[in-house]
Amino acid sequence: MEINRYGYAARPEQAAYSAWSQVLFANLARSRERIASAGLFDVGLVDAVQHEVTARRGEIDSIDATPFLHDTTTKNVIVTGEGAFSGIVDVDDLCFGDPRYPAALTLAALMAYGGPASYVSAWLRHAGHADDWLFRLYTSVLLLDLMAEHGNIFNGNETPSDPAVRATMQLALEYNLDLACRVQS
Repeated sequence: MEINRYGYAARPEQAAYSAWSQVLFANLARSRERIASAGLFDVGLVDAVQHEVTARRGEIDSIDATPFLHDTTTKNVIVTGEGAFSGIVDVDDLCFGDPRYPAALTLAALMAYGGPASYVSAWLRHAGHADDWLFRLYTSVLLLDLMAEHGNIFNGNETPSDPAVRATMQLALEYNLDLACRVQS
C-alpha cells in the first residue's frame, strides 16, 4: 500500500501533511511569524509568495511524495581537499515531496550569502531536474525562511543581521519570485 504523506519525518507514515502545498504553507507561516517578530523585513513579502503558492496549488499538489535528504546544502556536504564528495552531515530525517527542495534551499543560501549558483545548476542538470517556475517558487519560499532567521535567537544565539545582507536577500527574493511568476509553463 502506497502512503502519500508529505513533510519532514523518518518514515512516510510519520509525515505530517496530506499535500505538498501544506509543507510550503507551513514554511511560509513559520517565516511570517519570525519576520513579524523581528521586524527587519516587510511581512508583505510573505503575502506575495503565499499568493503564488495558493494560485498554483493544484500543480504543486500533483507532486509525488518522493523521499529525499532535505538539508544537503553546501554547509552539510563534506568534500576532500581535492574537491571529491566525501559525505553528508546533519541527516536526522527525510522530507517527502519534491526532491528539488534542497537544491532550492542551496540556491537560496548561495544567493543570500554568496557563492556560485552554477553549483545548483550542475546539481539540477545531473539529477535531470528542471529550473522552472516551481523551482524558483521553492527558492522564494526558502529565501523567506533564511530572511526570517535575521533578528531571531536560535539555540541561544541571535542570528547576525547586516543591512547589506538583508538587501541582498530581498533582491534575491524579488528576482526569484519574478521568475516564478514569468516562467510558468
